[in-house]
Amino acid sequence: MQITVRDCQTGAVQRTFPALFTFAKGGTLIEVSAGQFPALTTSGQGVWRHTGGQDYSAVFETFVFSPAGVWIQRHRFTRAIELDSNANEFTDTIKLEIFDTSGNLVVMGCGTSVARRFE
Repeated sequence: MQITVRDCQTGAVQRTFPALFTFAKGGTLIEVSAGQFPALTTSGQGVWRHTGGQDYSAVFETFVFSPAGVWIQRHRFTRAIELDSNANEFTDTIKLEIFDTSGNLVVMGCGTSVARRFE
């Protein structure tokens, strides 16, 4: 998967990076990406579901830490996924919500991604 972080107002590309997703039977998922330094974030864990036709949704969360190892944020990613007709590739739109340790929403972000089945 290639993830593109975008400006929510203009859609302009801010950066891109690779990621791996595992969608498990039954509706769970695991995510690992090169979007942040691995010592500062956990892998993502979440759920996915079929919403109709070739469309799916997925939500997962990660924990983010300061360089000193202190938990500082929780990131929630909500994805609207469109699978291709062969079920080997998909595109999606991403909504990012960043929460502080008290659960307060502090910032939102946007993105897109393209993915191909790992073989």
